This record gives sequence, structure tokens and C-alpha cells, in this order.
Amino acid sequence: MILTVDVGNTHTNFSIFEKDKVILSWHLATQKHVTTDKYATHILKVFRENKVPIQKIKGVAISSVVPHLIQKLTNLSVRFLDLHPIIISYDLDKLGFDILIDAPETVGADLLADVMAVNTLYSTPALIIDFGTVTTLIQTDDDGNFLGGSFLPGLKLMHDSLSSGADQLTQFKIERPPSVIATTTETAMQSGVVYGYIDMINGLIQRFFKARGGECPVIITGGFSSFFAEYLSPQCIYDPDLTMKGIYIAYKKHINKEK
Repeated sequence: MILTVDVGNTHTNFSIFEKDKVILSWHLATQKHVTTDKYATHILKVFRENKVPIQKIKGVAISSVVPHLIQKLTNLSVRFLDLHPIIISYDLDKLGFDILIDAPETVGADLLADVMAVNTLYSTPALIIDFGTVTTLIQTDDDGNFLGGSFLPGLKLMHDSLSSGADQLTQFKIERPPSVIATTTETAMQSGVVYGYIDMINGLIQRFFKARGGECPVIITGGFSSFFAEYLSPQCIYDPDLTMKGIYIAYKKHINKEK
């Protein structure tokens, strides 16, 4: 069994892989001041509740966009699992693809994991859309190299900005309204945010296709990907575990190189 960890700005996701398949997944809110002991208490509790013997965990791989939490998770892995974790980074020898942007060290580890998974499980070139706190669109080339992309506020950030930015607007649920022509304040906010976001993503997909000179598979993942899956371009493939699969694949590649 391999434990994979993906630390995002909003949530920290955990998965356990056995024989290349996810057998258990869970998450908790990312807390930037959490202690190693608190992480350990949480993880060991999940292990007990799901009858996962701690001694069966043979490896740990970590992706994090919150740099100072990497050391706490490393300490957890060493102290409680007696394992030195693999950290996903822009080290090209471990990734197997080139990062063709001006400052490769600035790319988030989760995006590297996404590309790793797509290169292994799908075809190239590809457009990867990750609906997280920030929605990211990443384009790969014919060889699976990281070409660059586009970032925009995530759906939750857009929701929070609208509902808190004007005195007469209230909180509203993120759900599809019955019509784009809304008849209440709440459904009008839903209409603008939901339909506007759908059209914005579909518009960006077409711009990416035009920029690279042709269509390609679009792989979508991240927290809100299930919400948008049915409304996006027909080229879209929904893979909710893409990032975790990429972390796991990176772990296996690293281990194989050390043998």
C-alpha cells in the first residue's frame, strides 16, 4: 500500500493505493499552522476506522502547494510510518517531461502530478483543467511536455467575491438555476456565476485549441470538476483522481529508478 498526499490551498487530500488502484480516499481542511502530531492523530484514526494496518503502508508520496507543510508531513511519515517520503517537485529526472516555461520551479506540484498522470494514462497533446481553489488550464505538447497555461479564480472564490462584495446581495448555493433569465436575486447570482463560469471555461478551451492549431483531449479534475463535467466541451474526460494518480505514478517512477 502507498499513501499519497496532495496539499492544496483549501483541502488536503489523502489516498491509499494498492495494486495501482485507489482503495481509500479522504480529505481535511488545509490548516497552515497544523502540527505533525495533529496530522498523525487524524491519519491514524482514519487507518483504524477503515482497518488499514499501518505496517502495510510501504511508501509515501507528497505534493504540496503550501511549502512549509511539506516538512510537517515528512516528519509524520518518518516518525509514525518509518518511511522517507517522495516529494513531487520540478526535478526533471523524476518527472520524465520538460517544463517549457520561463521559471519551471514556480509550477505547483499538483500541476506536475496532473501532467504525469495524463502522460501515462491518456494521449498527448492534452489540455488539463483542474478545478481547485484556483482553476488552472495546462497545455501539453505532442511529447507530453508542459507548455504553459492559464489561471483564473475558482468557482468558490467567484461565489464568495459576489456574495460578499455588495450589501444587497446575499449568500447563495452553488447550483444550476432553472433558467439563465432569473426571477430572484439568488437565482440571478446563480445564473451569472454558474452559466458565466461554464461559458468562460468553454471559451478558454476553444482559445487553447486555436492557439495550438487543433483540438485535443481535455482532462478535467479537481473539486468542482464533477459539477461541470456535463456542461463542458464534448472532448472533456472526467477523472476525479487525476492528481492522486499522478503522485502515485511519480512515486513508482522514482522507486524504479533507484532499483
